[in-house]
Amino acid sequence: MNSTDAYTESFADRGSQYDEAMRQVPDSRQREFMAVIEEFPDLSSGIVFDVPAGGGYLQRYLPSAFEYQFYEPVASFKGQKNINPERSLIPFPQSSSAFDVVVSVAGIHHFPDKESLFKEMVRVTRPDGHLVLADVHRQSKAAAFLDGYIDATNSTGHKGFYLGEQTLEELESCGWRILSAQRKHYHWMFESEQQMAEFCHLLFDIGHADFSITRLRIDEDLGIDQFDDGSVGMRWELFVVVAEK
Repeated sequence: MNSTDAYTESFADRGSQYDEAMRQVPDSRQREFMAVIEEFPDLSSGIVFDVPAGGGYLQRYLPSAFEYQFYEPVASFKGQKNINPERSLIPFPQSSSAFDVVVSVAGIHHFPDKESLFKEMVRVTRPDGHLVLADVHRQSKAAAFLDGYIDATNSTGHKGFYLGEQTLEELESCGWRILSAQRKHYHWMFESEQQMAEFCHLLFDIGHADFSITRLRIDEDLGIDQFDDGSVGMRWELFVVVAEK
């Protein structure tokens, strides 16, 4: 399969901007990645496969005992190796039964064919291996923000294929056994509201609004919290599912 899909098409032109946002404020989403890593099975070591990996941001927080491997088909994410800009997200080029833990963070809501994706995740996971899947829940404020304000202000629009209770049924039909599923709330962290707005303009490719409007809409649609040390937290959440092969 060499054609592109909704995921690769979405990031083909704006992956570099997304990556630049993450490079400018690299720990902005630390709590998000830690919320995923803390759901890892009780392993002291193992091979972790991150897909789709973007710029490999999860690796920054992964314990050193784990070996990190990734797959990211979109060439516009900077600093990646062994990527093919003409590939679809699936099938993965990795071998079958190769990984102890497959992880996916906030990427597959751009991919409509979840069952084919979940079957590929099963294929590359070792027997008794695990999946930690974290993405936007269809009933969350994050989903409404993405398909509302971001859809109206970025260059490509945004219509997500989000997770929900049906996702658990899809996973089970593909060979996964659900161990837990929860909506986890946390903050993206910034030094100021201005930094927050600039980050979001890059990450989400906002080109049809100014920073002041973005700050206002984040506050109205998601919520902003001020902390004693002067930092600013943008409220966010993901639906985190842990499953076993």
